[in-house]
Amino acid sequence: MEALWKRTGRPRERLETNINTDVVVIGGGLAGILTARLLKERGVACVVLERDRVGSGSSGKATGKITAQHGWKYRALIDCFGEDRAGQYADAAMRAIGEYDRLIRQGHIDCGYDRLPALLYSRDSIDRLEAEREAANALRIPMEMTTADDLPFPTAGALRLLQQAQIDPLRFVEAIADDLTVYEYTPVLAIDGKIVRTDGGCVTADRVVVATRFPFIDAPGYYFARMHQERSCLLALQNAGTLGGMYYGIEDGEWTLRPCGDLLLFGGSSHRPGETEGDPFGALRAAAARLFPQAREVAAWAAEDCVTLDGAPYIGAYSPSLPGVYVATGFGKWGLTGSMTAALCLQALLTGEAHPYPVFDPHRFHLPGDLPDLLSQSVHAVCGYVDGAVSMPQGAANALSPGEAGIVTLDGRTLGVYRDQNGHPHTVSARCTHLGCGLSWNGDEQSWDCPCHGSRFDVDGRVLDGPAQAPLPRDHTP
Repeated sequence: MEALWKRTGRPRERLETNINTDVVVIGGGLAGILTARLLKERGVACVVLERDRVGSGSSGKATGKITAQHGWKYRALIDCFGEDRAGQYADAAMRAIGEYDRLIRQGHIDCGYDRLPALLYSRDSIDRLEAEREAANALRIPMEMTTADDLPFPTAGALRLLQQAQIDPLRFVEAIADDLTVYEYTPVLAIDGKIVRTDGGCVTADRVVVATRFPFIDAPGYYFARMHQERSCLLALQNAGTLGGMYYGIEDGEWTLRPCGDLLLFGGSSHRPGETEGDPFGALRAAAARLFPQAREVAAWAAEDCVTLDGAPYIGAYSPSLPGVYVATGFGKWGLTGSMTAALCLQALLTGEAHPYPVFDPHRFHLPGDLPDLLSQSVHAVCGYVDGAVSMPQGAANALSPGEAGIVTLDGRTLGVYRDQNGHPHTVSARCTHLGCGLSWNGDEQSWDCPCHGSRFDVDGRVLDGPAQAPLPRDHTP
């Protein structure tokens, strides 16, 4: 499965020597590239290290929405943080939209940039919409009640925020990375003080930014215990009609929709990586067939992001015991807005200013409010240490049909076996190399997924998504 967005930029060289710089950014997605861009504007020398290609992770799979409207967000933020800190989140989101506008106009970036309203819809009642409107307006986010007459299903109402935006995220991130110092195909192995080690060379820098979506350093910081990853499915539909804005359903199980030229982007079926029940893409395709019977699917893909305990990203110092190391993570599926917010915060912190938005401080903790979510995530992770799927006998694994996969327990080893279209078996360890959770097979994307912390691997064990860094060991037994 490939996203709608197509790469146009040139490949970049990998790091093959030792270098020095002021700041090294680990991760070439929107958060990392935007941070490097804003630091360059302040005259700070910066190097970006990317494991694959610029924008190859979540940034190149996003819907492309740039908005301060993040679902049923502001009422929840006020309840959690109070009005002052919730207002910081709101101010940062609105400021992010203005920064995108500045960069796109200043650089004459051709990325499908379009200003249009964002709308929350509800099919049940307008009560939660009204509560969100009151909360947003109290934080100077001017939302207004309206209808959603251009949706192909009935709604109780909608909440509109004008002058939001959408872009092709891959074209944008490639454009702003064009004159930055970026090394691709350069996985980071470790951070040792001021030295960032890769498999081709070392970068020495006074400060390090970890912008890898899921931080790969487990301790200190313990981010794996303070957030989880979620995946959502997306379809690009032709002949599905037009919409006058970007829509997002406020109830669980609803959809995200946005126009994209003559196409409609239709998404939903949110789930944790490694969940084996249900058929997320099948459910979304069934909804698309029902709502847009004349439409034709032209692309399908999944996007993944981290969700924090309290719904606000973690942006700032990684840990008190890691001086000079910073982090940006937990954008909660609003990665374009969150990435720009992260870049603005890190630009300030890395140039000697105070944190402009302390609501994003990574070291906040709201006992007792966070405790139920923390316990829930711990239970979910513990369950993942059990095998991700029911094991089958080795003989049954040998009988797998082309395109099928299964889990085998053999001589105390838990193995994942996938048989390709030519009948050749691809056998790997079925234990995640991050913290050892049992993996599950993802038939839609043909990957082994971790239900604990969201790492994903291809059929030969190569890392597709972190926090895992090491590939799965291969096995040639079955």
